[in-house]
Amino acid sequence: AAAPPPPAAAASAPWADTFKAAAALQAGDMLAAHTLLAPLLAAPAIAPLPAWLMQSDLQLMDGEGAAAVQTLHTALQHWPTHPALVAQLARVQMLSDRVDDATATLAAAQGAPHAEVALARAELARRRGDAPATLAAYAEATQLAPQDARGWQGLGSAHTEREDPGPARDNLRRALALAPQAPGAVSGVYGELGTLETFVNQFTEAGAAFATALGDNPADYVALTGQGLLHLKQGQPEQALDAFLRAGVMEPRYARAKTWTAVAY
Repeated sequence: AAAPPPPAAAASAPWADTFKAAAALQAGDMLAAHTLLAPLLAAPAIAPLPAWLMQSDLQLMDGEGAAAVQTLHTALQHWPTHPALVAQLARVQMLSDRVDDATATLAAAQGAPHAEVALARAELARRRGDAPATLAAYAEATQLAPQDARGWQGLGSAHTEREDPGPARDNLRRALALAPQAPGAVSGVYGELGTLETFVNQFTEAGAAFATALGDNPADYVALTGQGLLHLKQGQPEQALDAFLRAGVMEPRYARAKTWTAVAY
């Protein structure tokens, strides 16, 4: 019979499978990610924390919000109050339309100086329509993790919604400089830049930004919504409505798409 692996090798095996699952997820191979994560989470005492986060992402993508919440509650039993788990739980609750639960989750982490928690607070404030709190939370995220593009993108997006072009453009360009060069990573930034240029009537720049965003990710609902606004401003209501409706299919909860769809009608 084969000799059992040495203790160090046995301890590293869950991490090796976790890295493989992350690579599969990055490549869009959800089945492989599921297959790798299932045995890991069957032994919760040794499953690395990132495995729980990825499992909740997969469950959310499969429309299993309640299962994702349960996965994160189980993980929190092993890592109580861990900021990454708290932030992920709040996001899952928001995406499952459990905004009050998300509020309670983040209230329990009040004062935690962690970028993931700050980003989740910004998303919650944005969901509630609280612009000052949104800007403050995104600004906090950029201070806590200045090399993370997400905080700068969120800050730029929030300024775009306020039609404040100076800080919007500065923050979005900073996000673009920091965004990882991976498929889909920059489309959201270009979508926001295109929307900004549409607001200030720079239609050529807007069209170029949307083309880049949708070439990188055809399902980018932010870019589709901005493209619809561009068509609307150019006097093309039918093309605008088509773009808004496609954005609504990609993300039914996206408020900007809902607002402009009503205008197009």
